[in-house]
Amino acid sequence: MSLPSSMYYTTKEVAAMEGVTPGYLLEQVSNGKFMSPAHYGKPNRWLKSTIDSYYEKLNEQATLHSACSPTYQAIQ
Repeated sequence: MSLPSSMYYTTKEVAAMEGVTPGYLLEQVSNGKFMSPAHYGKPNRWLKSTIDSYYEKLNEQATLHSACSPTYQAIQ
């Protein structure tokens, strides 16, 4: 059975987004420091919606805590 590629990112794609090697990404998964794939196999696959949501939340957090954010208050 083939999985629809439009719904998933491969280990290689997720590793590239993280700026790490596929091996290091899988090590982080094994250590519980990164989310597990939705489908284990060759290659492992992560749901695009899950990964995209993860990066969207990271971006929101970064914006919230940046000096450019309207809600940011400089420490005096």
